[in-house]
Amino acid sequence: FHAGDPEIMAKTFRLAKEKGVAIGAHPGFPDLWGFGRRRILDPDPAIPGPAAHAWGDTERILSEIAPKRTRLDPAALQSSRPLPATPFMEAHYFSNDCFMTPGQLLASAGSLRGLPGIIVQGRHDLLCPPQTAHALAARWPGAELRVVEGAGHSLYDPGVRAAVMTAIADLAGRQQAESR
Repeated sequence: FHAGDPEIMAKTFRLAKEKGVAIGAHPGFPDLWGFGRRRILDPDPAIPGPAAHAWGDTERILSEIAPKRTRLDPAALQSSRPLPATPFMEAHYFSNDCFMTPGQLLASAGSLRGLPGIIVQGRHDLLCPPQTAHALAARWPGAELRVVEGAGHSLYDPGVRAAVMTAIADLAGRQQAESR
């Protein structure tokens, strides 16, 4: 079966999650090494739409623990619905190596000492794997890592949303206590 088959996709995601492998989508097949970025960033307004819809839809599927859809709908890729902004921002950042040298974020995390931080991480996040959050927390002096069990990447996940709201309240409360 093609990789877009629902059962194959579900099995692939499950195995990837079990093995700690992050999954990416390839919305621009002719753009093999650009991973769809060249199509999304193409200045011709007729080019980016399908790739941007594919990127956004795939990211939504990978962000949710139980997505309503597990495969891309080819008709939806040609849709006149508004284009999602995230693929354009991500394509720009990824095309520029996130404006960092390899390993720069983790290597420089020690400079965050003294800045309060709470990292909220979904246990089953396929887009930003938990090991990345653990690595950042280990290098950011004073940061706290809060892992949300049964959650993925989506801020719309009730557990993630609650953890983020609690983290914001906790940071605000600490700030108020320190200013007294």
